[in-house]
Amino acid sequence: YTKYDSLMNKYPSYVTKETLGFDVSDNYSIRAYHFIPPYVPILHGDTAQVLDDKPHYKKIILTSGTHGNGERGDNTESIIALYEFAKALCEKNSDNKYLYDITDNYHIIIVPLVNPWGVVNKSRYNARGVDINRNFTNGWSSEEEHCGEHALSENESKCIDALLSSNKDAIFCFDIHTRGGNTFQQTYPQIMGICTDGDDIEHLFQASIGKVKSKFDGFSGDLYRHGVFGCIRSQCRYYNIHSATIECTFMAENNGQKHTALSNKVNIEMLINSIIECIKKYS
Repeated sequence: YTKYDSLMNKYPSYVTKETLGFDVSDNYSIRAYHFIPPYVPILHGDTAQVLDDKPHYKKIILTSGTHGNGERGDNTESIIALYEFAKALCEKNSDNKYLYDITDNYHIIIVPLVNPWGVVNKSRYNARGVDINRNFTNGWSSEEEHCGEHALSENESKCIDALLSSNKDAIFCFDIHTRGGNTFQQTYPQIMGICTDGDDIEHLFQASIGKVKSKFDGFSGDLYRHGVFGCIRSQCRYYNIHSATIECTFMAENNGQKHTALSNKVNIEMLINSIIECIKKYS
């Protein structure tokens, strides 16, 4: 949050924040940061008449920190990657030319920490032992482990549900995770997702994976369909928002540095390319 607040203070005409609520422990806020292209009105002569209306930018929602940061959860690569992506949006410092199209033409909504208690306390679950990514309405099942007393029983899932409900015009949402958590080490980015309207979107993600593979030596890619329900992705389907889960690469610890510069570059590239592929289809 401190890093995002620094971006907001440095780029006040581009970045604003919204407090969605608090986690079930009532100790940690759940925030959304809005990245909206600054509005520059076109004025007419001495009358200063505004000739154009303020544009309605299409929205893209990005979330991370859903599975905290700990045993069976996500390593912080995904949280770091999403912040670095936000920073690149502000500074326009990526060598990917498509980043500028995202910055200049889309309203980006980022929730850095869906489960802040889990991040702070090194846990996959929230303070009540609930897996937030199994607590949403669409497809909720009492047979799932750590699913909660009922759908939307947790403050965290309520906050995200309210965000999705109030932004049903978003063209898509990516929930960002880290492949494999602490127990499974991989060196490739992976995307899994199903389009909300039944369209076959696998080719979109195969294309984005292919671009990453071609740019970075030693990285491969994979894609598969995953049928977990009661998750953020399935709740997006409830609101007819196209959605997918991006699994960031987890770099094995090397010389004491887990979060390497290379993993950041790979993950940011995956985010940019995946967003651009979906923009091509849905904008």
